[in-house]
Amino acid sequence: MWIDTTGMRRVTALGMRRIYGEHTGENLGSVVLELLEEYDISGDQIGYFMLDNASANDTAVEFILKDLCPWMKSKQRRHRRLRCLGHVINLCCQAFLMGRNCEKYLAKLEKHHQRGDYTKVEELWKKFGCLGRLHNLVRYIRLTPQRREEFATIIIGGDLSQFDGLELIQNNSTRWNSWFYSITRALNVRERLELFSARHVPGKGSVGIANFKLDGQHWFELEKIELALKDFYAATLLSEGKKTSLADWFSTLDCLLREISETKDHYHDIHTEDDNNFTWKYIQGCADAAWLKCVEYYNNQQLNWQNRFPEDTDLPPAYYAAQMGGWRSGKAPGIPLPHSKFAV
Repeated sequence: MWIDTTGMRRVTALGMRRIYGEHTGENLGSVVLELLEEYDISGDQIGYFMLDNASANDTAVEFILKDLCPWMKSKQRRHRRLRCLGHVINLCCQAFLMGRNCEKYLAKLEKHHQRGDYTKVEELWKKFGCLGRLHNLVRYIRLTPQRREEFATIIIGGDLSQFDGLELIQNNSTRWNSWFYSITRALNVRERLELFSARHVPGKGSVGIANFKLDGQHWFELEKIELALKDFYAATLLSEGKKTSLADWFSTLDCLLREISETKDHYHDIHTEDDNNFTWKYIQGCADAAWLKCVEYYNNQQLNWQNRFPEDTDLPPAYYAAQMGGWRSGKAPGIPLPHSKFAV
């Protein structure tokens, strides 16, 4: 991305290159340097690097700038490394769902998936309460054409007829907002899922879904989790497209931190009044983990703030914060929330 001579922002793919060997920062950086050299782009023409949070990208930026801009100090090179806002929001959402050690659990899940050890995958998901049960239930139904057909034939009709025929959505760690979509869909077809669980007869030698049926308490927790995830969903949509800029990075996280903090305080107050219900403490813990992750990235980028903008720059823009004020109601401009039968 660059600004042309007319002041217009331009986006162009300079090349699609194959990476040979491991995807280390040095290998990635070498390919980018070759590409820049072909276009005769020098160090004084390089601005900032917007990348996701993989550690190899940190090394790649360091490698590129050391070669192109040998006059830069280590701190200056570090300031040129920006992080994808949507990716940061997704990491905060993962922390909400899976706790402070979510990276460790995701790595274990990935390892078992690659080995094809789905029994271990299922066992690991069991540690995540209602979320793990929903994940395993959705996977079980979607795994074979016969079970998908069995679920599809369940018709509720009446006021819920609009949800008949809908398929289940499987969460995916690499797809932003996939948990939000999965939970929303499950809540919308709850009656069908309950009928499937009551009627389904597993194959010979199989325990079927006995270990991950959803009871009333699980559904109650899923409703509260879906409500909280709407903040992350809205933040992700607002960070997409070409209308946002670096100036919106902090204003978005400012608003997200505020919403997470309100969620945390809300459930803390409820838990104080009703300490017999584990749900309140559970959601509060989820919000705590997400808040800490959001603060981590906010502070990490804030250290570089004065190095990117003049001191008299009026950021973040007030209109953006106001635009995001309607998150919980779904009334913020340009935020179409998925259809749900549950009121916010």
